Amino acid sequence: MPMKKRGLFIMSLGFMIIAFSPVGQQMRTNWPLLLVGLVVVIIGVYEYIMDKRAYNQKKDQKENQS
Repeated sequence: MPMKKRGLFIMSLGFMIIAFSPVGQQMRTNWPLLLVGLVVVIIGVYEYIMDKRAYNQKKDQKENQS
């Protein structure tokens, strides 16, 4: 069973939001958009860690049964 990669996808969306946070002609940072991007990245990191932990537990259980 392959590990889910949903967390990596969510992190990539967060990094895209952060990359697009400087907008306008003067390239001034849009702070609310930057904060939203950071929150999305943090959610993605959490999701990735939890998926990885669950995958490793299932892998260990499968090896112990054999």
